[in-house]
Amino acid sequence: MLVAAGIWLGFAVFPIVAVVFDESLSDAVRTLSLVAIGVFIACYLVAFWTNADALGLWLVRNRVRPRSWVWLGILVALVVLLAVWSGAPALTMWCYVVAYAVFLMPGWTVGVLTGTAVVAVITALMRGAMDGVEALPLIGMALVLVFGFVARSETRRDIEAARARDAAARLGERERIASDVHDLLGQSLTVMAMKAELVERLVDTDPQVARAQARELHDMSRESLSQIRALVGGLQGHGVDGRLAEARVALRAAGIDLVVQDTRASRPPDAETDAFDVVRGWVLRESVTNVIRHSGAATCTIDVADERLRISDDGVGLQDAAEGEGRAGMRRRVEAAGGEFWIGPGSDGRGVAVVVTG
Repeated sequence: MLVAAGIWLGFAVFPIVAVVFDESLSDAVRTLSLVAIGVFIACYLVAFWTNADALGLWLVRNRVRPRSWVWLGILVALVVLLAVWSGAPALTMWCYVVAYAVFLMPGWTVGVLTGTAVVAVITALMRGAMDGVEALPLIGMALVLVFGFVARSETRRDIEAARARDAAARLGERERIASDVHDLLGQSLTVMAMKAELVERLVDTDPQVARAQARELHDMSRESLSQIRALVGGLQGHGVDGRLAEARVALRAAGIDLVVQDTRASRPPDAETDAFDVVRGWVLRESVTNVIRHSGAATCTIDVADERLRISDDGVGLQDAAEGEGRAGMRRRVEAAGGEFWIGPGSDGRGVAVVVTG
């Protein structure tokens, strides 16, 4: 994403040359304009670097991070300043604002920014503030829109393909579950039915044998119930609430104090656990396991908000350990679900803090 964004910066030479050779500008204005272009280019690259997954987040979860709007506002402000100082060269820089929107932001943002540019150009041409040559950057904007919408289409197609794979995986899982239930209960229920019939026949003629068969029937029913519970327990997608209950038990058994700060908005008790909450629950479980096994901590703090989960401890910390498969796996899962994962020292420099946002 950063390389794709940086390639277009070659066209920034046009506003730079226009500013340098514009004799109507004073030295101070020329300097300020060049500085604004340089700052704009730096902000443009940083914005793409820090928001590379923004389009996927919008298409998957219909959500835009606040920092994406902040960077867009900074870019727009710099172009407006450049327009005030040097006039027409700012139009070329506006192409980069449109590029930022088309590659990273919701579609309506692209329409608003493109429409704004078209209106500004038409107004400037009608008033004689610019000639036809200075409007040539509109061609660059058109190219940006074409490439950007192709990229959006490919991203949308990738997401739909991922959803199709997920649906196929879910179907395969349902078939596996059906097979497991059949194999698990089919024979047991058949034998239990036969034993029940045998007990019914023997209860009057041979009470001793009937009681023995009844005990076997009881034992078989308990065993089948245990197998069903194990099967169902393995299928449940535990969200944060389920993992919190497990964490309380596990940390208490390990002799670690638990502090829970839950600031989530209330929701109906029968509300369905979404996919991202399951991912957060999985990170919570893995983090608590690491606290118990490796931290040597006395206290573990779990802070749960609507869009943020933080697990921290007061233990020995990471101690410059390289990121292993456990942490890498958590990062991959969170980012694949459209969230952000961070791990580092706690707020007071002690222990480890794991933060999931999204």
